[in-house]
Amino acid sequence: MKSLKVVLFILLTFVCLVTSLAMNIGVHEFGHYAAAKQYGLDPKMHFEVKPVESGVLKNVMYTTSFYTEYNAPAINPVKEDAVIAFSGPLVNIIVSLLLTLAYFLVPKNTPRKRLISVVIILFLIPSVLSVILNLIPLSGTDGSVMMQVLA
Repeated sequence: MKSLKVVLFILLTFVCLVTSLAMNIGVHEFGHYAAAKQYGLDPKMHFEVKPVESGVLKNVMYTTSFYTEYNAPAINPVKEDAVIAFSGPLVNIIVSLLLTLAYFLVPKNTPRKRLISVVIILFLIPSVLSVILNLIPLSGTDGSVMMQVLA
């Protein structure tokens, strides 16, 4: 019976992490979409699944990409790009704060408090990591776009 609980816990952990990752990416990209929409830049969200095209994993493993594309800003392109870039991590910050609040609001005498807390944490960790990784100013991240404004 105990081994079944362990297997179910591992399965729940995997499902929560995959779901959380997908939701965080979607919410993050929606932040970019909403900001671009505010500027009237005709944004489009894209989700692509492509097979790996070389090596041992050719046509066996797939890569995914989820991104938002929009028309080039005309009025103040650097500022508008920076605002649009920051809007993705900003949405992840808001989600992280809401999940943290939910974690602390779970009543102590709630049955399954530990399970509820673990599920919240499994959704919180990818959200916080998304904020951190996207704010690092490396090429291709939101942080690099924002650094252009500060430079």
